[in-house]
Amino acid sequence: MRFENGAHLAILRNTITCSGSTDGEAINIKSGCTGDVAYNVIYSQAGSGVKLETDKIKLFPQTNINVYNNTLVSNGWRRGFGEPGRGVSIDLNAKGNIFNNIMVNNYQGLEVFTGADTAAADFKYGNNLFYASQDTYTDTTQGGHLSISLRANFYPGDGLGKPQSSDLISTKVGDKDPLFKSFDGKVATPNGVATSNDYHLNTGSPAIGS
Repeated sequence: MRFENGAHLAILRNTITCSGSTDGEAINIKSGCTGDVAYNVIYSQAGSGVKLETDKIKLFPQTNINVYNNTLVSNGWRRGFGEPGRGVSIDLNAKGNIFNNIMVNNYQGLEVFTGADTAAADFKYGNNLFYASQDTYTDTTQGGHLSISLRANFYPGDGLGKPQSSDLISTKVGDKDPLFKSFDGKVATPNGVATSNDYHLNTGSPAIGS
């Protein structure tokens, strides 16, 4: 889905699975759109789950989106290291409130690019849960064998995003496990593959109420 030109959006309660062969964001919001992206499940997107940006030159109207209570799993693995996908990315003078999202096994988690409007008083993020079902994954997208640390990429080092004290961040397998009803633990899957994962939360999940 791609939205532009100042649209006011309410993108709620969708399930997007295994789409994009080698490129493409699930929800790509640009050029002055405002609104909410919430309660969506995005699994195995080629690119990013949710991407926000305004413009390099035209700063207004500004893209300003609330991204909350989404479950973003195993996204960004089909473009390779040159352009990895993210759970959520904020770029090019965009801003928003990014809260209460569950991000599991994404190539990169929450990327706040240097071009984002981090100076905006109403640009905030926190209370997000980051989990990895294994320590590293080998990216073979570009024909090589590049070992990727999943936890190091929760907040990518080339961005401005920093872990927040309110976040729930996995430091080892099993730690901060969101306890989905069922999850095969796969990091990357091919385009269009079937899945029977159930992303409802079991009783005792650290995500409940946090």
